[in-house]
Amino acid sequence: MQTVEIPTTKIEDYPFYSVRKVRGKEYIFRTLMPEDVPIFAEDVATNFRMFHPLFVVLDDVDPARLTKFIEITYQQTARSRNSLVAIDTSNNQIVSAMLATDEAHFGSTIDIKDWPEFHDYWVSDELLKKIFSKIFDVKDVGISSVLWGAWTHKDYRGLGIYRAIEECYYDFPKFLAYKNIVGVTVHEGARKVSGSQKGIKSLLSLHYRDLQDAEGNYIYRDQIHKFLEKGFKEEDLKFTFMLYTAFQKKQLKPKL
Repeated sequence: MQTVEIPTTKIEDYPFYSVRKVRGKEYIFRTLMPEDVPIFAEDVATNFRMFHPLFVVLDDVDPARLTKFIEITYQQTARSRNSLVAIDTSNNQIVSAMLATDEAHFGSTIDIKDWPEFHDYWVSDELLKKIFSKIFDVKDVGISSVLWGAWTHKDYRGLGIYRAIEECYYDFPKFLAYKNIVGVTVHEGARKVSGSQKGIKSLLSLHYRDLQDAEGNYIYRDQIHKFLEKGFKEEDLKFTFMLYTAFQKKQLKPKL
């Protein structure tokens, strides 16, 4: 685990900054900055290769390229200043992060032609967004945000930090002002975990075999056997859109 440099950003310049205790231990919860991402990008890449269905089935992926791909994508997300991290105050280390976009500013700096090994993942993400174009295809900031990624260092899992970050979002005025706050899971197991929480409504589930591009070509239908070979159950291979209704209930009311 890498030690975080003392931030040059002033505390008051972070959109969110809070010192809180989780199970008796003190953490700083603050806005994720783009320069924070390299600290945990390699660990995220390792997790993707082990657990994320769309990356588990890829053949001969260069770990360094996957790490860089994630780093660039996560840094683009961080620029919206909606994402949060937890820092252990005892060692000044980032130990957990939750990613949240602003869809109006989520035009990635990645040219997928330079990353052919991740083409199917990229295309599927774009196609899924078109299903709910009213949420994803927005021009103005502050309208739609997607909670789409999370990471916790292995030594800090099961300590309640992930849930503590979620709770921070309920105290984050900038985030609460969003009209649409949604999430997308890529596996039925993840959907069940998220769906078990209060204030989350499933909008739509789509099986991998049914995802088509604009020309009617199926992205994953002829690859289902690869997922099964990696131990995934066919009935679990679903994308699910979720609406975080709990945030809507606590949205800020305009001052008169």
